[in-house]
Amino acid sequence: MMSKVGYSRIIVSDLKRSVEFYRDVLGVPLKFESDDWAEFATLGTRLALKAGAPPVAAIPEKSSDGQPIAGRVGISFEVKNLDQVYRDLTAKGVTFVQPPTDGGPGGRIATLLDPDGLEIALGETHH
Repeated sequence: MMSKVGYSRIIVSDLKRSVEFYRDVLGVPLKFESDDWAEFATLGTRLALKAGAPPVAAIPEKSSDGQPIAGRVGISFEVKNLDQVYRDLTAKGVTFVQPPTDGGPGGRIATLLDPDGLEIALGETHH
């Protein structure tokens, strides 16, 4: 039986640009990098980037009635001070599609776009 996720992989159109974004802008520690692969050290699992081609056509995040499209994958990072992280990343030019918002009982969430337009969620939980 499977017991844990080994890594989450994102196919990116420009590996160098994406490594710089995740490492230098978001501050995710880079563990390993080669010509077509990069891994980041995150607590609990690994985040990997794989070099690929740009998408043929944009795949919408949501259908015309606002429902998420099946087959899309999301990544979320936990942060300690969402409002401060939001201000810091906005100052670095990061595009947010959702500012810090209540995400239900015990938490808040904000959503940004990576260089290929993948939505990345930032979550802060209140204990």
